[in-house]
Amino acid sequence: MTHKIFLTWLIYLIAVILITAGLCFVGIPQIAIMSDSSYLTIVLLGMYVISEGLSARQAWRMSKEHLVATRVTKWLQANKLTSLTVDDSQVTLVSNDVTYPVPKSETANHISALYDMAADGNHVNQNILLDVLAEHLHGSISIIEFVAGRVVWVGILATILGVILAFWPLLSAGMALEAIRLKLGGFFAGIAVAFIPTAASFVFKIALDFGTKILTNGATEIITIIARTSETKILPVLERNVRENLAVASNANVSAPSVVVNDSNVEWTANNPK
Repeated sequence: MTHKIFLTWLIYLIAVILITAGLCFVGIPQIAIMSDSSYLTIVLLGMYVISEGLSARQAWRMSKEHLVATRVTKWLQANKLTSLTVDDSQVTLVSNDVTYPVPKSETANHISALYDMAADGNHVNQNILLDVLAEHLHGSISIIEFVAGRVVWVGILATILGVILAFWPLLSAGMALEAIRLKLGGFFAGIAVAFIPTAASFVFKIALDFGTKILTNGATEIITIIARTSETKILPVLERNVRENLAVASNANVSAPSVVVNDSNVEWTANNPK
Protein backbone atom coordinates (compact mmCIF):
# COMPACT_ATOMS: atom_id res chain seq x y z
CA MET A 1 0.00 0.00 0.00
CA THR A 2 1.36 3.40 -0.97
CA HIS A 3 0.91 6.95 0.24
CA LYS A 4 -2.07 7.65 -1.98
CA ILE A 5 -2.79 11.23 -0.91
CA PHE A 6 0.83 12.38 -1.10
CA LEU A 7 1.34 10.73 -4.49
CA THR A 8 -1.76 12.49 -5.83
CA TRP A 9 -0.46 15.80 -4.53
CA LEU A 10 2.96 15.05 -6.03
CA ILE A 11 1.38 14.51 -9.46
CA TYR A 12 -0.34 17.89 -9.10
CA LEU A 13 2.99 19.53 -8.18
CA ILE A 14 4.74 17.96 -11.17
CA ALA A 15 1.99 19.35 -13.43
CA VAL A 16 2.51 22.83 -11.91
CA ILE A 17 6.27 22.58 -12.46
CA LEU A 18 5.83 21.52 -16.09
CA ILE A 19 3.40 24.36 -16.80
CA THR A 20 5.75 26.84 -15.10
CA ALA A 21 8.68 25.54 -17.14
CA GLY A 22 6.68 26.04 -20.33
CA LEU A 23 5.79 29.61 -19.37
CA CYS A 24 9.42 30.34 -18.47
CA PHE A 25 10.50 29.00 -21.86
CA VAL A 26 8.20 31.51 -23.52
CA GLY A 27 9.43 34.23 -21.17
CA ILE A 28 6.14 35.28 -19.60
CA PRO A 29 7.23 35.12 -15.91
CA GLN A 30 10.42 37.05 -16.65
CA ILE A 31 8.50 39.80 -18.42
CA ALA A 32 5.98 39.97 -15.58
CA ILE A 33 8.63 40.31 -12.87
CA MET A 34 10.70 42.89 -14.76
CA SER A 35 7.61 44.98 -15.67
CA ASP A 36 6.25 45.08 -12.12
CA SER A 37 7.92 48.02 -10.39
CA SER A 38 5.92 47.41 -7.20
CA TYR A 39 7.53 43.98 -6.63
CA LEU A 40 4.10 42.64 -5.63
CA THR A 41 4.50 39.80 -8.13
CA ILE A 42 7.55 38.62 -6.19
CA VAL A 43 5.57 38.91 -2.95
CA LEU A 44 2.79 36.81 -4.46
CA LEU A 45 5.32 34.25 -5.64
CA GLY A 46 6.72 34.01 -2.11
CA MET A 47 3.23 33.53 -0.66
CA TYR A 48 2.55 30.80 -3.20
CA VAL A 49 5.79 28.96 -2.38
CA ILE A 50 5.02 29.13 1.35
CA SER A 51 1.51 27.78 0.72
CA GLU A 52 2.84 24.90 -1.34
CA GLY A 53 5.34 24.08 1.41
CA LEU A 54 2.54 23.93 3.97
CA SER A 55 0.46 21.90 1.52
CA ALA A 56 3.29 19.38 1.04
CA ARG A 57 3.68 18.97 4.80
CA GLN A 58 -0.06 18.45 5.28
CA ALA A 59 -0.28 16.06 2.31
CA TRP A 60 2.43 13.87 3.86
CA ARG A 61 0.71 13.85 7.28
CA MET A 62 -2.67 13.00 5.79
CA SER A 63 -1.10 10.34 3.61
CA LYS A 64 0.29 8.62 6.71
CA GLU A 65 -3.10 8.84 8.43
CA HIS A 66 -4.78 7.36 5.36
CA LEU A 67 -2.21 4.55 5.25
CA VAL A 68 -2.82 3.60 8.91
CA ALA A 69 -6.61 3.68 8.49
CA THR A 70 -6.38 1.52 5.37
CA ARG A 71 -4.09 -1.03 7.04
CA VAL A 72 -6.38 -1.32 10.07
CA THR A 73 -9.34 -1.89 7.76
CA LYS A 74 -7.47 -4.55 5.77
CA TRP A 75 -6.45 -6.35 8.98
CA LEU A 76 -10.00 -6.33 10.32
CA GLN A 77 -11.28 -7.69 7.03
CA ALA A 78 -8.78 -10.55 7.16
CA ASN A 79 -9.21 -11.30 10.89
CA LYS A 80 -12.31 -11.50 13.06
CA LEU A 81 -11.91 -9.06 15.94
CA THR A 82 -12.56 -10.69 19.33
CA SER A 83 -11.37 -7.95 21.67
CA LEU A 84 -9.13 -4.92 21.92
CA THR A 85 -6.94 -3.40 24.58
CA VAL A 86 -5.81 0.14 25.29
CA ASP A 87 -2.66 0.52 27.37
CA ASP A 88 -0.95 3.92 27.68
CA SER A 89 -2.64 5.14 24.50
CA GLN A 90 -1.44 2.03 22.66
CA VAL A 91 -4.39 0.39 20.93
CA THR A 92 -4.03 -3.33 20.21
CA LEU A 93 -6.54 -5.30 18.17
CA VAL A 94 -6.92 -8.97 19.14
CA SER A 95 -8.20 -11.82 17.02
CA ASN A 96 -7.83 -15.08 18.94
CA ASP A 97 -4.02 -15.46 19.15
CA VAL A 98 -3.28 -12.77 16.55
CA THR A 99 -2.64 -9.19 17.68
CA TYR A 100 -2.21 -5.97 15.73
CA PRO A 101 -0.81 -2.87 17.46
CA VAL A 102 -2.30 0.22 15.83
CA PRO A 103 0.34 2.94 15.28
CA LYS A 104 -0.29 6.28 16.94
CA SER A 105 -2.64 8.10 14.63
CA GLU A 106 -6.11 9.60 14.37
CA THR A 107 -7.42 6.07 13.84
CA ALA A 108 -5.85 4.90 17.12
CA ASN A 109 -7.18 7.98 18.94
CA HIS A 110 -10.68 7.34 17.64
CA ILE A 111 -10.66 3.66 18.66
CA SER A 112 -9.25 4.61 22.07
CA ALA A 113 -12.06 7.13 22.61
CA LEU A 114 -14.67 4.51 21.69
CA TYR A 115 -13.02 2.07 24.10
CA ASP A 116 -13.17 4.62 26.94
CA MET A 117 -16.85 5.27 26.29
CA ALA A 118 -17.60 1.54 26.39
CA ALA A 119 -15.48 1.06 29.53
CA ASP A 120 -17.62 3.61 31.36
CA GLY A 121 -20.73 1.64 30.49
CA ASN A 122 -22.07 4.40 28.25
CA HIS A 123 -23.92 3.88 25.02
CA VAL A 124 -21.25 4.04 22.33
CA ASN A 125 -22.10 6.66 19.71
CA GLN A 126 -19.30 7.83 17.49
CA ASN A 127 -21.09 10.73 15.77
CA ILE A 128 -19.65 13.39 18.05
CA LEU A 129 -16.19 11.85 17.82
CA LEU A 130 -16.41 11.86 14.02
CA ASP A 131 -17.42 15.53 14.06
CA VAL A 132 -14.39 16.34 16.20
CA LEU A 133 -12.14 14.32 13.89
CA ALA A 134 -13.51 16.09 10.82
CA GLU A 135 -13.00 19.48 12.45
CA HIS A 136 -9.41 18.57 13.30
CA LEU A 137 -8.48 17.26 9.85
CA HIS A 138 -10.19 20.03 7.90
CA GLY A 139 -8.91 22.63 10.35
CA SER A 140 -5.35 21.66 9.52
CA ILE A 141 -6.03 22.75 5.93
CA SER A 142 -7.45 26.13 6.96
CA ILE A 143 -4.04 27.84 7.11
CA ILE A 144 -3.44 26.94 3.47
CA GLU A 145 -6.88 28.23 2.50
CA PHE A 146 -6.19 31.42 4.47
CA VAL A 147 -2.94 32.14 2.63
CA ALA A 148 -4.58 31.30 -0.71
CA GLY A 149 -7.36 33.77 0.05
CA ARG A 150 -4.84 36.49 0.93
CA VAL A 151 -3.12 35.95 -2.43
CA VAL A 152 -6.23 37.21 -4.21
CA TRP A 153 -6.52 40.20 -1.90
CA VAL A 154 -2.90 41.17 -2.58
CA GLY A 155 -3.72 41.00 -6.29
CA ILE A 156 -6.68 43.32 -5.78
CA LEU A 157 -4.43 45.66 -3.78
CA ALA A 158 -2.04 45.66 -6.75
CA THR A 159 -4.90 46.70 -9.02
CA ILE A 160 -5.79 49.67 -6.82
CA LEU A 161 -2.17 50.66 -6.37
CA GLY A 162 -1.48 50.35 -10.09
CA VAL A 163 -4.43 52.59 -11.02
CA ILE A 164 -3.21 55.22 -8.56
CA LEU A 165 0.34 55.05 -9.98
CA ALA A 166 -1.03 55.24 -13.52
CA PHE A 167 -3.15 58.36 -13.09
CA TRP A 168 -1.10 60.20 -10.49
CA PRO A 169 1.48 61.57 -12.99
CA LEU A 170 -1.33 62.72 -15.30
CA LEU A 171 -2.87 64.80 -12.51
CA SER A 172 0.27 66.88 -12.24
CA ALA A 173 0.46 67.28 -16.02
CA GLY A 174 -2.78 69.23 -16.22
CA MET A 175 -4.52 69.49 -19.58
CA ALA A 176 -1.43 70.22 -21.68
CA LEU A 177 -1.11 67.53 -24.35
CA GLU A 178 2.67 67.76 -24.46
CA ALA A 179 2.92 67.29 -20.69
CA ILE A 180 0.52 64.35 -20.85
CA ARG A 181 2.62 62.81 -23.62
CA LEU A 182 5.69 63.06 -21.43
CA LYS A 183 3.90 61.29 -18.59
CA LEU A 184 2.64 58.36 -20.67
CA GLY A 185 5.60 56.21 -19.62
CA GLY A 186 4.59 56.48 -15.98
CA PHE A 187 0.97 55.81 -16.95
CA PHE A 188 1.76 52.51 -18.65
CA ALA A 189 4.09 51.51 -15.80
CA GLY A 190 1.16 51.98 -13.43
CA ILE A 191 -1.09 49.91 -15.68
CA ALA A 192 1.53 47.13 -15.57
CA VAL A 193 1.46 47.27 -11.78
CA ALA A 194 -2.34 47.13 -11.88
CA PHE A 195 -2.72 44.08 -14.10
CA ILE A 196 0.40 41.90 -13.87
CA PRO A 197 0.25 41.11 -10.10
CA THR A 198 -3.52 40.72 -10.33
CA ALA A 199 -3.19 38.15 -13.10
CA ALA A 200 -0.44 36.38 -11.14
CA SER A 201 -2.62 36.27 -8.00
CA PHE A 202 -5.45 34.55 -9.87
CA VAL A 203 -3.04 32.03 -11.41
CA PHE A 204 -1.56 31.23 -7.99
CA LYS A 205 -5.03 30.99 -6.41
CA ILE A 206 -6.23 28.53 -9.06
CA ALA A 207 -3.16 26.35 -8.52
CA LEU A 208 -3.56 26.43 -4.73
CA ASP A 209 -7.24 25.52 -5.05
CA PHE A 210 -6.27 22.30 -6.82
CA GLY A 211 -3.85 21.40 -4.03
CA THR A 212 -6.39 22.27 -1.33
CA LYS A 213 -9.02 20.14 -3.07
CA ILE A 214 -6.67 17.14 -2.96
CA LEU A 215 -6.15 17.61 0.79
CA THR A 216 -9.89 18.11 1.45
CA ASN A 217 -10.78 14.95 -0.45
CA GLY A 218 -8.06 13.08 1.44
CA ALA A 219 -9.41 14.22 4.81
CA THR A 220 -12.94 13.21 3.82
CA GLU A 221 -11.73 9.77 2.70
CA ILE A 222 -9.88 9.23 6.00
CA ILE A 223 -13.00 10.10 7.99
CA THR A 224 -15.11 7.79 5.83
CA ILE A 225 -12.73 4.85 6.29
CA ILE A 226 -12.55 5.34 10.06
CA ALA A 227 -16.32 5.74 10.39
CA ARG A 228 -17.14 2.66 8.30
CA THR A 229 -14.55 0.48 10.00
CA SER A 230 -15.60 1.55 13.49
CA GLU A 231 -19.28 1.07 12.77
CA THR A 232 -18.95 -2.38 11.24
CA LYS A 233 -15.93 -3.89 13.03
CA ILE A 234 -15.17 -2.06 16.29
CA LEU A 235 -18.53 -1.01 17.76
CA PRO A 236 -20.16 -4.48 17.63
CA VAL A 237 -17.32 -5.92 19.73
CA LEU A 238 -17.41 -3.03 22.22
CA GLU A 239 -21.20 -3.24 22.60
CA ARG A 240 -20.98 -7.00 23.11
CA ASN A 241 -18.39 -6.48 25.84
CA VAL A 242 -20.61 -3.88 27.51
CA ARG A 243 -23.54 -6.33 27.55
CA GLU A 244 -21.34 -9.11 28.96
CA ASN A 245 -19.99 -6.84 31.70
CA LEU A 246 -23.50 -5.73 32.63
CA ALA A 247 -24.64 -9.35 32.80
CA VAL A 248 -21.70 -10.28 35.03
CA ALA A 249 -22.39 -7.32 37.30
CA SER A 250 -26.08 -8.21 37.50
CA ASN A 251 -25.33 -11.82 38.44
CA ALA A 252 -22.86 -10.71 41.08
CA ASN A 253 -25.57 -8.68 42.83
CA VAL A 254 -27.82 -11.75 43.25
CA SER A 255 -26.73 -14.10 46.06
CA ALA A 256 -27.83 -17.67 46.69
CA PRO A 257 -31.40 -18.20 48.13
CA SER A 258 -31.83 -18.75 51.88
CA VAL A 259 -34.19 -21.07 53.78
CA VAL A 260 -36.66 -19.72 56.37
CA VAL A 261 -38.48 -22.21 58.68
CA ASN A 262 -41.73 -20.94 60.18
CA ASP A 263 -44.07 -23.34 61.98
CA SER A 264 -43.15 -26.31 59.88
CA ASN A 265 -43.49 -24.20 56.73
CA VAL A 266 -40.43 -23.97 54.67
CA GLU A 267 -40.01 -20.76 52.61
CA TRP A 268 -37.35 -20.04 50.07
CA THR A 269 -36.31 -16.39 49.70
CA ALA A 270 -33.79 -14.82 47.40
CA ASN A 271 -31.38 -12.32 48.85
CA ASN A 272 -31.47 -9.45 46.37
CA PRO A 273 -29.53 -6.54 47.72
CA LYS A 274 -31.08 -3.19 46.95
